[in-house]
Amino acid sequence: KLYGVQSEAYPGMIAALDGRTLEPGAHNTLADGIAVKQPGTLTVPIIDHFVDEVFTVSEPGIEAAVALFLEVEKTVAEGAAAAALAALVERPDLFRDKRVGVILSGGNIDTRVLASVLMRQLVDSGRIHQLRIALPDLPGQLAPVIETIASAGANVIEVNHRRLFDPLSVRATTVELVIETRDQHHAETVVALLGQRGYPTQEEPC
Repeated sequence: KLYGVQSEAYPGMIAALDGRTLEPGAHNTLADGIAVKQPGTLTVPIIDHFVDEVFTVSEPGIEAAVALFLEVEKTVAEGAAAAALAALVERPDLFRDKRVGVILSGGNIDTRVLASVLMRQLVDSGRIHQLRIALPDLPGQLAPVIETIASAGANVIEVNHRRLFDPLSVRATTVELVIETRDQHHAETVVALLGQRGYPTQEEPC
């Protein structure tokens, strides 16, 4: 069996196989190497003849595959190259108990994009969290919060004070903390411990 994979955000080949032209629009995709609006006239009949099926994968799936290549295989893959691995992850029933070859076709990815993908995956996997805590705006109030987080085995990455835009007393401040944890359960443990020590905490989407 031979399968082709495209991003659902830019399925130009699928449109061509159906005799259509991709509708105009932004079509933003991490897999820009395969984001072709009008596939070549030589390419389409070859794929139509030899490829059993062409299907799409999600953008989050492509991002996750880029991160998997780096974390597991220590290999840098661009979005287009990671699409095949994304298909393996998103369609486990199709490939279960089969010997599968995944083509890794390139590693031309901007380092800033790669860094962003990896950080987003840390958030999605429950290892990066953003917390909000209301504190008296007085010296020394933050230290016990940091100590509590540290005692739970988590790491504080970033701290930000919000004094102007929240409906709090002028003598209070909202502290936003970005923390690193082992997983979602560990983060819930940190939040529970903060609450036990008198620091009610909201977890915000990063």
